[in-house]
Amino acid sequence: MIEFKNDFLFLHTPETTMAVDLRAENAILAYYGPRIPSEDGVFIRLIYDPDDWRHRSFFPFMLSGNGRGEFKRGAVLIRNTDGSFSSDFRVKNAELCACPRFSDMPSAHSLAQTVKITYADIGGAEIEQYLSVCNDCDVIVSRIKLVNEGKAPIFVHRLASLQLDLYGRGYTIVSYAGQWAAERQAETLTLNAGTFVNASAEGASSARFNPAIALNSPNGEDWYGFNLLWSGDHKTSVECQENNTTRVLTGLNDENFCVEVKPYGSFVCPQACFVYAKEFYGITENMHAFVKKHIVRKSFGVREREILINSWESFYFDYDQEKLLALAKKAASLGLEMFVVDDGWFLGRNDDKGGLGDWIADPGKFPDGIGSFAEKVRALGLKFGIWIEPEMVSENSELFRAHPEWAMRVPLRPPVRMRRQLMLDLAREEVVNDRLDALRALFAECRPNYVKWDFNRFATDVPMINAQSIGGYDYLYQKGLYKLLSKLQAEFPDTLFESCASGGARFDLGMLCYSEQIWTSDNTDARDRLKIQAGTAEFYPQSVMACHVSASPNHQTGNKTSLEDRFNVACGGISGYELNLLSLSAEECAAIAEQISFYKEYRSLLQFGKYYPIEERQEHIAGWCVVSEDKKRAVAMLAVTEKKSRYTAPYRYRLKGLREDYVYRVSARRQNNCAEFVPFCASGALLNNGKIMLGDFFAVSDRSENSNSVASRIFVLERQI
Repeated sequence: MIEFKNDFLFLHTPETTMAVDLRAENAILAYYGPRIPSEDGVFIRLIYDPDDWRHRSFFPFMLSGNGRGEFKRGAVLIRNTDGSFSSDFRVKNAELCACPRFSDMPSAHSLAQTVKITYADIGGAEIEQYLSVCNDCDVIVSRIKLVNEGKAPIFVHRLASLQLDLYGRGYTIVSYAGQWAAERQAETLTLNAGTFVNASAEGASSARFNPAIALNSPNGEDWYGFNLLWSGDHKTSVECQENNTTRVLTGLNDENFCVEVKPYGSFVCPQACFVYAKEFYGITENMHAFVKKHIVRKSFGVREREILINSWESFYFDYDQEKLLALAKKAASLGLEMFVVDDGWFLGRNDDKGGLGDWIADPGKFPDGIGSFAEKVRALGLKFGIWIEPEMVSENSELFRAHPEWAMRVPLRPPVRMRRQLMLDLAREEVVNDRLDALRALFAECRPNYVKWDFNRFATDVPMINAQSIGGYDYLYQKGLYKLLSKLQAEFPDTLFESCASGGARFDLGMLCYSEQIWTSDNTDARDRLKIQAGTAEFYPQSVMACHVSASPNHQTGNKTSLEDRFNVACGGISGYELNLLSLSAEECAAIAEQISFYKEYRSLLQFGKYYPIEERQEHIAGWCVVSEDKKRAVAMLAVTEKKSRYTAPYRYRLKGLREDYVYRVSARRQNNCAEFVPFCASGALLNNGKIMLGDFFAVSDRSENSNSVASRIFVLERQI
C-alpha cells in the first residue's frame, strides 16, 4: 500500500515501511524498516534546511545530483551545455500512477501500487522516479527516467536506478564474486570508510560479480538486500563517509559512460529492487518470492520443470542421429521426460571453430532435418529441446561471409577472437530482425519445448555509437537482446527458455524475465556445486537453478563422486542428467530410475517449496530444507565435504522452516552407498532447534574413490497426526 499523510510518502509492504519526507524541496528518507502506522509520521520528522550546505552531507536523500555541497557520489551526474557538472534536483511532484512498462527492457510484473516522484533541476533536466510495492513480499522496485525538458542536449555520465542512504557506518557487505566454474561465491566485508564497488564491464552481469548484494547493519539487527533487473554492465557502490551515513547506488556501470539526451528526449534506467529484513534469511525468502511471483513469466511461475537428459557430456560434438536416438531410447526407459540436443547439430559444427550463425541442421547428422528428428524423439514419449547461441557468429559461417559488418568490432583493429567466435552487433535493428527470422524458421521446424540459449564469450572491440554517446553501446546491445527474446517469447509462449552464459555468467533478474531458468554453472562437480548453488540460492530460488547429474570422474575437475551423492546435490534445483547413459552398468541405470522416481514424487516441493539454508557458509557442511506452504511436508539435503575417520563423532544438524507444534516422521531416501536409515518421529521444535544427529555419513557412505568427494543424504519429513 502507498499513501500520503502529513507531508510524508509511505510505502508499505506486508512487513516493512519506507517513509519519505516531502516537506522540503529535497525528498529525504526518514524511515525504512519494520512496518509502522502512517500516523507515526509526525514522530519521525527531520529538521532540515535545504539552503544550509552543512546539512547536505548529513541527510539521507532519495536522489542526489552533483556539485552542491553533498560530497558523496549522487545517483545523477550530468554535463550541462556550459561544460559544468552541477545539478540540484528538487521535488516537483509526487503522485500515484500506473507502473510504466518499457517493451525493450525487463520489468517486474503484477506490482501492487506505484508512486512517481518528479524532481527538477533548473538546467532543464527532470527525473522521474517510479517506486512500486509488492502485496505478497517485502520487495520495493525502483526505476529512474531522465527527461530533457530544456532546449539544449544533456549528457548523462551517471544515472543510477536506486539511491538509498542508510544511517551508520561499519556495514557488513555480502557479495557474490567468482569466475567460470566457481560462480557466486558468497564473500563478506566490513566497510568502515571508503567505497566498496561491485561491478561488471564485460557486456554481461558476469560470473565475476553478480548484481546482487546484501548489507548488515553495524549492530547486526538489520539486513538490506539489493538486485538489478539487468544483464549487461552494472555497478553497485557502497560509500561510507565520516558523517555516519552509508550510501548505496546501483544501476548501469558509469565507467567511461556518456549518453546524449536531446531536447525533449529521455533516458530510462533498468529497474532495481531492494528489501529490508530482520535476519538474512528474510532477504532470501522475499527475493525468492519476488522472482517466482513477479519476474518469471506467469505461465511458468509454478509450472513443474521436466527432468531432462542433455547430450553434451555424452558425446560433445561426436554424434549423429542414430547415436542420439539410442541415448533418447535409454533415457525414456529410465523415466526421463525431455531430450536436449546440445551444440554440434548445425552446419559446419564438428568443433568450436565454425558454424555459429547458420541455424540449419547438418544433413550428414540429420538426413531428414531437425524437425523429423524432433518427431522421432517425441514418438519415444519425450519432449524435445535444442541448444543455440544466437548472439554469436563464427568467421567460418555463411552468415559471416554474407554480412561481416554485423560482427562487433572496432575499425582498423583486428578483433579479439574469444573461443574462436565473434559477437553479433545486436545494437543494430537489422541484425536483431535477421536473427529473429532465422530462429523463427528453426522453431517452426522443430517446435522445441525447451531452448538452451547460450552465450560463450564476452564483449570486446566495443564500437562507439557516435561522438556524443561514448560508452552507451552496452545499453543498446542489451535492449536489442531483450527485444529479440521478448518477440520469441510472445510467438512461442509454451517454449521454456534456459539462459546459459559460459555456465552461470549471466545469472540475473534481467534474463529471468525472458528465460524461466538459468544454467547455474558449467562445473557439475558435486563438491563444487554445493558452494555454487548455496551462494546462488541466497538471492535466486531453486525453481530457476538448473542442476545436472554428470559423469564420474567429473569432466571439469576430475573428482570422483558416487552417483547417489551427485543426485542429492542436483536435487537443489531443477534436476536433470548430462552423462552417457549407454555406458553405465545395469546397477547404475537401476539407481537412476529410482532417483528419477523419487524426484518426480517430490518435484513440486523440491522446485517450489520454501527454501531454508542449513549451516550457512560453513566450510565443510552444506545443506538445505524445502518446506511446503502448509508445513506438512519437507525434504532436506545434508552434506559434508571433508573425510574423517569413521570413529570421529558425526556432525549434528539443525533444520529450519518446520512448524514447531507439528510432529514429523523423519525418513531417508534409500541410497545404495548408505546403510539403512531407521525412521523416527520428532517435533518441529526439536528438529528446528535441537541440532540432532541424522546419521554418520563418514561411516556409511562409500568415499574411497577420492578424498575430495561428497557424503550426503536426503531426508523426507511428513507430518504425523
